[in-house]
Amino acid sequence: MDSLNAWNEFLMALVFIRGEARYTVPLAMMFFQGEFTSKYGIICAGVLIGMLPILIVYVLFQRFIVGGLTAGALKG
Repeated sequence: MDSLNAWNEFLMALVFIRGEARYTVPLAMMFFQGEFTSKYGIICAGVLIGMLPILIVYVLFQRFIVGGLTAGALKG
């Protein structure tokens, strides 16, 4: 879960990153939502792009993740 928290560290990026060229995906998606309008198509595409690295890591290491979760569930 720590990797997901580090990936979604919105406030730190908002405070420390200057310049649009260096924005993270969640920070860049913030600018597609205004006070009265939202660009939902672009926001959904950004969410998909933001989820892809975590999903790829999960698919590659699924065997180890499931093994670690079930290791503590067995008695004996």
